[in-house]
Amino acid sequence: QPVDTAIKKKKDGGLVTSDKRGKQEVDFNRKTRRNSYIPISISPIRKQSKPFSAKKYYHSQKLLKWIPKRFHDYYKNLQYQNNEDDE
Repeated sequence: QPVDTAIKKKKDGGLVTSDKRGKQEVDFNRKTRRNSYIPISISPIRKQSKPFSAKKYYHSQKLLKWIPKRFHDYYKNLQYQNNEDDE
């Protein structure tokens, strides 16, 4: 038995199908905002920040060319210390 199904493209990129069961809409647009919940404040994990190893600090400095300039001061001011593993 043939099935009568109509498929129409919507202007916003979705599809509308209709058959004996009724209409169904399919939205193919990607959601640009994943989480609508944004916490007001996040409590810190530690009371004092743990310093990076010197090796990790210098590696992060090499990556600055790929990090937006507005964040450079943050990365340049990270605390670090020399560890035995760094040598």
